Amino acid sequence: MLLQNQPEQQCDAIEKLVQQGYIVRIRSDEFHPTAYSIARRDTALRSAAQIVSTDFYPQAPQQTPDGKAVQFPDQSLWRCHPKLTDSPCVVSE
Repeated sequence: MLLQNQPEQQCDAIEKLVQQGYIVRIRSDEFHPTAYSIARRDTALRSAAQIVSTDFYPQAPQQTPDGKAVQFPDQSLWRCHPKLTDSPCVVSE
């Protein structure tokens, strides 16, 4: 497992690592609410990383001042990754 913390700088490299069989975890945000970046979040969610970590999940105690959270557009916290699976995919709980 490889940890990558700079989605905007490492997006292409992450896709290559995943294609080589690595599991990649990426951070979608900084550690402080004032450093929250929508661009960074969106790049992390578009990357091929299998795991996207955040300190700003819905209802997190350390919410950003404007209440932004890291989640997919449908407000879910997980998905079948479109770069890694055929469509449609099924996830069982």
